[in-house]
Amino acid sequence: VRSHWKKTTEFVLNHVNPYTGLAWKDDPVIVCVEYYNELAICFSRMDETSKFDPKDTILPGTKKLVMSKWHKWLEKSYGEISKLKAAWDKIFYTKGKFNYKTFDEVPCIVKGNDDWTRCCWDHLADFVDFAEKVVDSTGYKGLKVQNNLGPIVYGTAIRSKTTDYVIANTYYSHPSSFNINNAKCPQGDTINERAGFWRGVASMKINNRPMFVTEYNHCYWNKSRYQMPAMFAPYSAFQNFSTLVIHANAVEWKPRARKALSPFNVRESPAIRCAELFNQCYFMRGDIKPSEHRVDMLVSKKFVDENRNALYGFGGQQMRI
Repeated sequence: VRSHWKKTTEFVLNHVNPYTGLAWKDDPVIVCVEYYNELAICFSRMDETSKFDPKDTILPGTKKLVMSKWHKWLEKSYGEISKLKAAWDKIFYTKGKFNYKTFDEVPCIVKGNDDWTRCCWDHLADFVDFAEKVVDSTGYKGLKVQNNLGPIVYGTAIRSKTTDYVIANTYYSHPSSFNINNAKCPQGDTINERAGFWRGVASMKINNRPMFVTEYNHCYWNKSRYQMPAMFAPYSAFQNFSTLVIHANAVEWKPRARKALSPFNVRESPAIRCAELFNQCYFMRGDIKPSEHRVDMLVSKKFVDENRNALYGFGGQQMRI
């Protein structure tokens, strides 16, 4: 997989634009390189009891590779199987439940497992290290970035060491599946929830680094889409975010016979098209000025490495500050 990724990356960055004569790696119009979109989605995909889409499957070769990485990570972390069993009794609030004799017997327990979360983020950091070396070897000199999902503190700590700036994707009331016939869409509203989905993204912000929101939307079928103009862009402008990119299809670019509302498209939605107009004023025109003050959350390395609360985002009360 990495060999294919390297080959594709080199092909893309070394491509020469026939109109300018510039290779993409040298073209100043390219703001940055993102190694892999939403890679952290893979963290939950090993849980075969909770599929995002009924067609989701894990190939035998993939499962074998993941389990090998998982077992090696556990052995490196604990050294002895008895220490793992003792730790998991605390994590899962049990006593004597885990009777594994070797690390190779340990299954992949995804839900509520601190070790699985840390293992995934550590392997993601390893991939980013590999990707950075590949991109640098092409001669690309611009910004590099990764990790647009996951507001947990542990993830942000890794992000702080592996990325030139911060990117984030977020949606309010994201459908439970892309299989529309079986999807569910929550019916809360952003105002009563005190902009919780925006606060999650804001908690990923790192002091003195640009903050790009590379995907965001308030999804249909949620009934409170009309709240969008009062929510995401105004708060982002006030907190001095660098970029907002709506997802998706903000304008009509070719005639279509069929037009219908969908969870993400902007062009068919009067509510989100209106929100985008207001957002241009708030954010790009500068109607809302960045705050002159800020509050920084200081997190120690000891907390990140040893405290299980590092595997969660900042608390609601903290983020309301």
